[in-house]
Amino acid sequence: MKDSARIVQELIKYIPRLILERLEKDTNPIKNSFSESYQCAFMFLDIVEFSTLTEKVVSHYEKGLELIANILSRYFEQLIRVVINADGDIVKFAGDSLFVVWKVENGDPKKLAEAVYTATLCGIEIQKRLFHFPVEEGIFLSVRVGISAGKINAMHVGGAFDRWEFVITGEALASAAKAQKLAKPGEVVLSKRAWKLLEEYQYGFRVENKFKLNVPILEKRLKILSQNPFHEYNLSDKALPIMRNYVPRAIITRIEDGFDSWHTDFLNVTILFIRVGSNRMKVLSKIDKVQEIMKTIQYCIYDQEGSINRFGVDDKGVILLTAFGLPPLIHPNDPERAILASLLIQEKLNAIGYESKMGIATGKVFCGTVGNEIRSEYTMHGTSVNFAARLMQVSDGIVCDETTYLLTRELFRFEAKPPRKFKGKLELVPYYKVLGKA
Repeated sequence: MKDSARIVQELIKYIPRLILERLEKDTNPIKNSFSESYQCAFMFLDIVEFSTLTEKVVSHYEKGLELIANILSRYFEQLIRVVINADGDIVKFAGDSLFVVWKVENGDPKKLAEAVYTATLCGIEIQKRLFHFPVEEGIFLSVRVGISAGKINAMHVGGAFDRWEFVITGEALASAAKAQKLAKPGEVVLSKRAWKLLEEYQYGFRVENKFKLNVPILEKRLKILSQNPFHEYNLSDKALPIMRNYVPRAIITRIEDGFDSWHTDFLNVTILFIRVGSNRMKVLSKIDKVQEIMKTIQYCIYDQEGSINRFGVDDKGVILLTAFGLPPLIHPNDPERAILASLLIQEKLNAIGYESKMGIATGKVFCGTVGNEIRSEYTMHGTSVNFAARLMQVSDGIVCDETTYLLTRELFRFEAKPPRKFKGKLELVPYYKVLGKA
């Protein structure tokens, strides 16, 4: 196998089918942002209280971070196998959540009902196998599942230094997220439209105020949940430059050095969480707004040689998880670089009319691959990731943890904020607002 062909095969597992299917038809380099719309059944799957579990395990075990990495990898491997077998397309990993799509060609309502039925049976199978699932002695995991039907917008945005980000927006995502929040651990909750479709095409029926699903006999259920998980993609070498745009550099570097893509590290990293929003973003399906924000932030992050790990859009705006210190871009002054990037982001976004809230935290995190041989993702987990997100939520600009402050206090001006209680922390925690360069 030629080296380029080997790299293509290794990268496939990091890229959603929505992108791979497009690359089979079109390998022209991406020059401008664009959006594609699909009708689909959509599953939003979230591991219950995983961030809280992370805090407890890391604080109580000497090698707690390593244990969390193992727990997450084992559980995701099981989840992914059930989803892929049911022919679901995992379009996004979002920390401890999965976004799954069953795309319907031409928006055929009958096909859409069939896709919702498949997604629902998949959700039930997940709960059957993985509710209160033992991953380590005394540690059990469960998930909440929300399912919807409707339109999604698959956006390809950014383009700074030929790096493109793939993000899902639209009614199906919003409805599935709402349904997931209503679910209890071990439950599958469907949106109103999803239920209506199942009833209309006789996949279930109402009993008083409840809906009863027609669960097929075992043989038919196994057929639905055991579809061929291996999709062969006819991708030429011309697809490789485009595929590289969607995969983290840590993975690409390993593959191009001749290794397989499986990668785990426990590194001191500075996390920068960013929330962007304004009254200009009421219609979040407009790609020009998302593109404007994404490209601005890309230039600021890449200027300081940071990495964008996660990007999403919801009803409150745009949210990004970025990091400084991920391979191959590791520097002795990564906390400084994170603050410089945050100040530049704040300045540039203010200039074009967007508000931003940012949280920064420094510490040891798991950086590596989760998933299996069919679908994987490079991700980060640890208490510093969780704390940066919580700092962002209370931020009135740019705020950081005490570790970042102590490492950079000679370089920047700070304002000490009143210590406060944060989720996962037993005592009041100090934090600091970044005011500017010293």
